Amino acid sequence: MDLSVEVAPMPTLSSMSVLFITYLSVLFGMREVMKSRVPSSKVAMAFRIYDLFISMASLSIAVLLGMEGWSILNRLGVYGAICSEEAFTPGLELVLKLNLYLTCYQLLDTVFLVLLQKSITVFHIYHHITVILIAFIELEGRVTVYWVAIFFASGFHSITYFICFLGIAGSKPWWLRYIKSLNLLCQKMILMCSAFAAYNYFADTHLPQLPHIGSCAGTDTGAIVGIGITVSYVFFPDFMPFGRLPG
Repeated sequence: MDLSVEVAPMPTLSSMSVLFITYLSVLFGMREVMKSRVPSSKVAMAFRIYDLFISMASLSIAVLLGMEGWSILNRLGVYGAICSEEAFTPGLELVLKLNLYLTCYQLLDTVFLVLLQKSITVFHIYHHITVILIAFIELEGRVTVYWVAIFFASGFHSITYFICFLGIAGSKPWWLRYIKSLNLLCQKMILMCSAFAAYNYFADTHLPQLPHIGSCAGTDTGAIVGIGITVSYVFFPDFMPFGRLPG
């Protein structure tokens, strides 16, 4: 029995399409409705609980990926952990599916911001749609290196959502000034690992005459979408997907 399928069934492309259409419809519909309304204080409290939940859930995913990743590293080495098909274990697949569900749940970020009548940038919407899209495509293609990206992203999200939780309560941690540097560090680590895996995949699959280490698990679509979306964040180094960090 495949535990990853039993516990967390894989969404379909059609269900993802319905999710995106619903998200955009609700977003723009609610914005029109809220123009004539005053934000409720109960929304801010619900938002605070939501932030704490996402922070704890992201931390759990980072810890689970760290534990599974450490086991894979000890068994297959660094290159194997990033590129080997053997590294895509049922345990790793399960955690990545749970991460996909969590990214879908995080669409509520935008809903709360609309209810509080906060400004929402185009890149905020882009961020939420693309993280779900890349999570779905990388899982479908069983792209091994994806777990490394989610490990860093989940760890960062656990911190930033907790900062949002404190910020709504009126707190401002002393270490807040370091969060942008941490964001940039995570982006660089994700980009380096993704570029390394994509290069080896394309070199081994399509251009074997190029110098490379070996094959890398994945698909053409997974490699192109993964590196494309990751590179797009280079043009927004100071972007925070929440738009509401204190200070």
